[in-house]
Amino acid sequence: MDLRWRFSLPEIVENEMQRIIVVELGEKRLGILVDSVSQVIRLSSSIIEKIPEEVTTADENYITGVGKLDGRLIIILDLNRSLLLT
Repeated sequence: MDLRWRFSLPEIVENEMQRIIVVELGEKRLGILVDSVSQVIRLSSSIIEKIPEEVTTADENYITGVGKLDGRLIIILDLNRSLLLT
């Protein structure tokens, strides 16, 4: 699945930076096409915070939380919702 298509972003020309990320959701295995990958990290659930309801809009219902690591803010996608698997 192309995440640009899923999030209604304009298409781009295929390039060598694009990657396919393979994820497993329960018994489902899915390949997700992304523009690029700069780093793969593991976040402890203790540093992931829920997004306050007052800042969440209908367009952001695919975000499950944010993680803070080394001064960076990392957005956590809810893959079930963002890929309409539920």
